[in-house]
Amino acid sequence: ARLPNLRRLLQTLLNEKCPEAQAKVWQFRLGPGGGSKVEAEFSGPDPKVLQQLAAEAKALMAQDGLAVAIQDDWRAPVSFLEVEFAEERARRLGVSREDLSNALQSNYSGRKIGVYREGDTLIPIVARAPIEEQENAFGIASVQIPNRTTGGSTPILSIIDGVSTDWRSGRLKRVDRVWTITAQCDPVDGVLPSELLARIRGPIESIVLPAGYALNWRGEYDQSADAQSNLASTIPLGLAAMIFVVILLFNRLRQPLLIYLLTPLTLVGVVLGLLVTDSVLEFMAILGILALFGLLIKNMIVLVDQIDKEIASGKTPHVAVIDASASRVRPVVLGTLTTVLGVSPLFFDAFFQSMAVVLVFGLSFATLLTLLLTPVLYVVFFRIQTPNGVEDS
Repeated sequence: ARLPNLRRLLQTLLNEKCPEAQAKVWQFRLGPGGGSKVEAEFSGPDPKVLQQLAAEAKALMAQDGLAVAIQDDWRAPVSFLEVEFAEERARRLGVSREDLSNALQSNYSGRKIGVYREGDTLIPIVARAPIEEQENAFGIASVQIPNRTTGGSTPILSIIDGVSTDWRSGRLKRVDRVWTITAQCDPVDGVLPSELLARIRGPIESIVLPAGYALNWRGEYDQSADAQSNLASTIPLGLAAMIFVVILLFNRLRQPLLIYLLTPLTLVGVVLGLLVTDSVLEFMAILGILALFGLLIKNMIVLVDQIDKEIASGKTPHVAVIDASASRVRPVVLGTLTTVLGVSPLFFDAFFQSMAVVLVFGLSFATLLTLLLTPVLYVVFFRIQTPNGVEDS
């Protein structure tokens, strides 16, 4: 509980002390993720149009009032110098674009000309102009370009028409070779990302997109949708295999039907555990629920199969249900206890905490279902009567 309080305190202080800045304080989390909670991704052929669309989306995020850390992944524009290469004059002088590019790189950022080995460490050798020549743009006029035709050097002013300044995004991105920009934001403290997305989704989707441009939602919405779609594509196969195995085991339909009617009730214990521990039903919790269903079905198979064996041994159905239920209490409870104790240390793990909560609370509740409701449903399904001739329900 200390980390969320500290995060809220830091966010409040930053908002008060730096009102002109967009500050974001978040808690480190293990597992997949990264980036902002809500992201609107625009893609299309023209970077300038994409920047305009992203600017409209960011303006709508700012108008909502519940969004912070509003930005895009192309970052703020930075100034740059554009050299206008004089193609014809340079060709007559024997200088190419590559020569000009290499000279500018050597003068400002430096060029790697070799490697120095010091023990097991390789240190690059970089050649660049003196600091006084590279610390400002005015030194570009003194750049000399090596001329491979004459063997001397050519002044840069003789092969360019001029130098212009402009602004360019600090980082451009392509996805599948298509220009893509993402408008990003996070909800204010106390607001869920799904709530913020529901508020701004309509206004942003109402932005008119030119032909050839598309809008896709990323962030937590996209990650959750991908995870759920991957699970949804495989869960039916797993459930079908489980049902087939149980039917094959009993060679009947009523026992498997009894078992799978009780399985969804396990979610009562899962919900209770998530509420008590203030955990989130995230991806690892969903995996825990799938494992929990398997453990519950295993316990009920043990009990139902024992009842069938007691009846097959010659006992009356009523006595068989009682004896089998009493005899299976110890193995079912001890099996649950070993599982609960085994996953209990995961309560203190940031990544597996939600899974541990699901398994501990869900399996504990499922054990009560196995020992109390399974015998009752067995009596109802098979219409077992008490010794005095009255149907036991």
